Amino acid sequence: MKSILITLKIKTNLYVFTINIMCGFYGVFSLNQNIKINNNESIDLTHRGPDNTSEFIDKNFYGKFFRLKILGNNQSNQPMISYDKKWVILLNGEIYNYKELAQELEQINLIKYGDTRVLTELIAKEGIKCLKKLNGMFAIVIYNISKKKIYLVRDRFGIKPIYYSKIKDSLYFSSEIKSISKIIKPHVSKKSIEDYIISELYPKSPKTFFENIFEIKPGTFCKYSKNKISEKKYFDLKESVNRVNKKISLEYLDHLLTESIKLRFRSNLPVNLHFSGGIDSTALLVKIKEIFGDEMPINLFCTKFSDNKYQDFYKAKSIANFLNEKLNYKNINIKNIPKITNKVQYFLDEPFGGIPLICMFQLNQLERKKNHIVTLEGQGGDELFSGYNSHMLMAFYDLFTNNKNNELQNKILSYLKISKNTGIVFSKKLIKNNFGGSTDLTSFQNSNFKIKKEKSWLKTIEYFNILQNKIPRTLRFHDRVSAANSRELRFPYLDHNFVINSLALKPELKFLDGYPKYPLRKIIKRRLDTKYIYKNKNSLNVPQKEILSKSLKKWKDVNHKKLNLLANGYFKKIFLKKNFNKKNSFSMWQKINLNIFFNNLNKINASLKDFSISYNKKL
Repeated sequence: MKSILITLKIKTNLYVFTINIMCGFYGVFSLNQNIKINNNESIDLTHRGPDNTSEFIDKNFYGKFFRLKILGNNQSNQPMISYDKKWVILLNGEIYNYKELAQELEQINLIKYGDTRVLTELIAKEGIKCLKKLNGMFAIVIYNISKKKIYLVRDRFGIKPIYYSKIKDSLYFSSEIKSISKIIKPHVSKKSIEDYIISELYPKSPKTFFENIFEIKPGTFCKYSKNKISEKKYFDLKESVNRVNKKISLEYLDHLLTESIKLRFRSNLPVNLHFSGGIDSTALLVKIKEIFGDEMPINLFCTKFSDNKYQDFYKAKSIANFLNEKLNYKNINIKNIPKITNKVQYFLDEPFGGIPLICMFQLNQLERKKNHIVTLEGQGGDELFSGYNSHMLMAFYDLFTNNKNNELQNKILSYLKISKNTGIVFSKKLIKNNFGGSTDLTSFQNSNFKIKKEKSWLKTIEYFNILQNKIPRTLRFHDRVSAANSRELRFPYLDHNFVINSLALKPELKFLDGYPKYPLRKIIKRRLDTKYIYKNKNSLNVPQKEILSKSLKKWKDVNHKKLNLLANGYFKKIFLKKNFNKKNSFSMWQKINLNIFFNNLNKINASLKDFSISYNKKL
């Protein structure tokens, strides 16, 4: 890679930063600074976009984009300048409804240039207010050349990431933390580490694990102008749900899922499916076959362990065979997990969820090797249709307490037995214990995660998991492992129209004889035997506890020992608040991941300053 040196003479001071290679973007907007761009010390991020590299620069703005080609042609390369020369656009992600938007603009000819060109001309015509029209997953940088303004935009559920840091009157932005950390060398956030250890929660946007590096909130855009950052929501999930007609039918919901899948099949490349054999992915497979016909094959991908006891592989294989589809799989070699964990940690920048993500990383490797670039994921099904035990408990609690009908109450109790939740009693203690570790029904230990009680406990936990907990965490992880392998994941259940109407659905329509996910089971029933419709969720599809306790016990113990040696000063205080003696898999993983995370900080130019410890890799 050739070294480039660009110096912008504006006024006053001189700032030096490094240009990185990525799918998505990196850049800076400066009001009054001289900017020097040096490519010699760049972090190699070609994984995010190996197909094209382009840049735009003027006296106040520098943006560089690295493209993974999904839609459009060479005229779709970015950064993209509007035809009127007033706007520069960088788009990481997909605008699925770009064809409809081109028709609305009465510029059908734009379609052949892809979604970015359509978006660029839409912004040129309507400005930032057009965001509500977009259906997709996206992180967007919008630069107004004449007015010297910059907007950073993120999609409604935060599928695509965008980070920023403000230094004096310069705003640095990127698709990955490591790009910005190259400039500012951030310090690890004490508060984020404490919340992760004690409450087992990840930072809530805009916060990250690093000081002075922030994440744009989902459904939000930030404007930077005249040395001020202002934030504004363009999408509010709760308000959107409240505006929906409460008489949502299952037929209409089915229609919305059909439309969502059709939009996410817009690609110049084949679209595949991650297939576990669970309710979510099975319903997607049935819908795909209904939409496109049995004659259109779809590549299915999953992971496989040697121990049948804990995995979904054989269930997935059985369903794939029944529907005459080939199931591709990645055989997970447990011995390779330590080595791969170090690699994944580099791509993630922050602590992550555990061995399931290691498996997902390897699955994405396999797909890339087979040249399969675009894949659908079933994320969102559990959160929308009460797929977790805590959801189910909350739903039954609402129904039980809000109805005085003895017959209905008895039926609810029978549902619990049918669902193999025998022994669950509707008590405050049990509800508390099934509500994500909360010490109180209305708030979490971490003050940043206080949640407002909705009209029902089911709604409360649904919003919490979609907006603050499970969905944001999962999307962050999945973006990194797919981008690390130059791939793209798409999420049909997270189409905002589908999400809004699913949450507005009456709770009783989400259950069938006590089983959750009735709308999805109803879809499956159209093609599959009863045994597939009523099978329960397997929460042990990746045997993390067994792996860490047996096969990788030595690796676990070494990492735990190294981290324990750091337990002085600030760490000692927070370690004492956490019962690490608890033999659950996440507690085991936390100490492993923290040690590896600290050990990798130098790779992303970050530090542990102010932690009262000196981290030594030789420990």
